[in-house]
Amino acid sequence: MKALVVGASRGIGLALVAEYLDRGWHVVATTRGRGDEGLQALEQERLRVVVADVNDAEAPAAIADAVGVEPLDLLVHSAGVLGDAETPAGRLTPQDFASVLLTNAFAPLRVIEALADRVAAGGTVAAVSSILGSVGGNGTGGYDVYRASKAALNTLLRCHAVRNPGRCIVAMHPGWVRTAMSGDGASLTPRDSARGIADALAARAGEPGCVFLDWRGRAVDW
Repeated sequence: MKALVVGASRGIGLALVAEYLDRGWHVVATTRGRGDEGLQALEQERLRVVVADVNDAEAPAAIADAVGVEPLDLLVHSAGVLGDAETPAGRLTPQDFASVLLTNAFAPLRVIEALADRVAAGGTVAAVSSILGSVGGNGTGGYDVYRASKAALNTLLRCHAVRNPGRCIVAMHPGWVRTAMSGDGASLTPRDSARGIADALAARAGEPGCVFLDWRGRAVDW
């Protein structure tokens, strides 16, 4: 089995690489820079690391070259940014608002579209979204630009699913995870989240259509 994990230098992405390696998979992992200690600690024959910033125009082609011709069983896009969590969207500069949307929504779509033909017919395409991207579940407000970016990601995944009927496509809420983005007070370790994500994706594998799930495999309100 072969997986591509985009955005694997730390946090959930790094934990997903470790989880799939432990499950015996071959993994291609992307990172923005060389020398990531976490990936270096995992280095083994079944892991290939490629340096690619998802916001670069050349990133999809570089990732595709690293993947090679052998089909992927799983493509999971984990890279993302929080942006300004405190400022209402209307008070942000256009540049600050756009940069979060580019990284969290447009960049994942570009990579997924570029690699779509590398995913096996029974394979899975997934992207790390967030329950904060749920429009129906938003009862508290806040985190405006982050919410908007994840809602946009979910919409683009649905659009991709319409263009590619029969594919298994998953927007994945990873839970509240102890990462640099969420802080140490979060309820899940990255590895706990990764284990749940891997189990949820395995249970969904081969099922056509686009769904929004959490790390326990439960449906999330769009």
